[in-house]
Amino acid sequence: MDKIKAERLNRQFSGKHNIELENLEIRMKGSKYWINFADEYTNKKRVEIAEKIVKSEANEDYKSYNRYKSLYNLIYAKMYMSSTDKILSKAAQMEIKKIWDKVSDGIRLEDIGRFYFGHQTYLMDFFNIYEAKFYYYLYNNGLEAVYQDDINNISFLYRYLIDVLPMLLIIFPVLLTYNIINREVNNGSIRLVLTQGISRWKYYISKYISGLLHILFLAYIPLLFISTLIGFEYGFVSPRYPVFYYPLGFKYLIPRYNFVEGLSAPYKYIGISRLPQQKVREFETILLGDEIIPFYKYLALIILFTILFIMFAVALVELISALINNEILSFALTSIIFVLGYRLSQPYIHGRHYNLSPFTMNNPATIVNGSCNVTALTSLIILSFSTIVLLGLGVLYFKKKNI
Repeated sequence: MDKIKAERLNRQFSGKHNIELENLEIRMKGSKYWINFADEYTNKKRVEIAEKIVKSEANEDYKSYNRYKSLYNLIYAKMYMSSTDKILSKAAQMEIKKIWDKVSDGIRLEDIGRFYFGHQTYLMDFFNIYEAKFYYYLYNNGLEAVYQDDINNISFLYRYLIDVLPMLLIIFPVLLTYNIINREVNNGSIRLVLTQGISRWKYYISKYISGLLHILFLAYIPLLFISTLIGFEYGFVSPRYPVFYYPLGFKYLIPRYNFVEGLSAPYKYIGISRLPQQKVREFETILLGDEIIPFYKYLALIILFTILFIMFAVALVELISALINNEILSFALTSIIFVLGYRLSQPYIHGRHYNLSPFTMNNPATIVNGSCNVTALTSLIILSFSTIVLLGLGVLYFKKKNI
């Protein structure tokens, strides 16, 4: 919470919503910079829309504010379209046309000119397109914008899923299940259970399921409780709030490469969504491919991939617990395997790599966002296959284990 409050103090806009660029647009009207920015008609329309945005924000008319914000970003997207790269320009134009007629206020797309140095800045248009989609979704659903440094139930949940949950998914399986088998073997209670007619494989699977549910409960139930308390204290945001994700990751095995290392600002935020930037031809840019999804659907996807990772992690820890009767050695070996697996796999989540390590799939948010060099489909296959193999080995060994 203190970190969020500190970020709010350093946010780039002073009011409730970001109208700094629009105010600058109005102040710069008629200046040499403003006149040379684009053709006269485009300059005029930019200022007209900027004035409507400022007025809507002052009147707290957020439906109009979202509509004009969407149009304003579409105008900039058209201005920044490449004059040299026809493929990128065509892709941008197709995305712009999906929304334009719904928010254009009678302005024709064909009448909007391009920035005079558009061939140097064509990569910027995709970020404007994302912002246009974001504000159009808000306009269409009657929602008001909130930001990553706001304090409310949705912003808290999103920050927790990205920044806290991945760490817990590494720690919890080690701390909570390292002695899931060997403790009962050492104290002899397992003999009493097995003499009741329960087969060994059923015992092994039941311990696996209990470990899985225990970790899932600790990862999410307190989270939902705390987010509810924050909602009552600071305000609730609709679960339909827009979040960006990477839908192509659920269809393909080949990831989009993640070139965030070395960038001055690896991520851009739109609303509460964190979008990874990439370095292309010396420009820091966001590539096309992300789409908007309501937060409740996004949360459901995160929970799904949380379950998949916990299934893998508990299957691995339980196998070690079955192999090693000594609880201290079991804890030490489990910790070493997870730390080494995670550390050695880290380089593969950036750059031109295929990230096939299940140890780096502990961040469901980056999997759903397609920003750790693995697609959601690939992650599903790897985690499921690893779980089946580890569970199978564990059951086979436990059936023959001398107890």
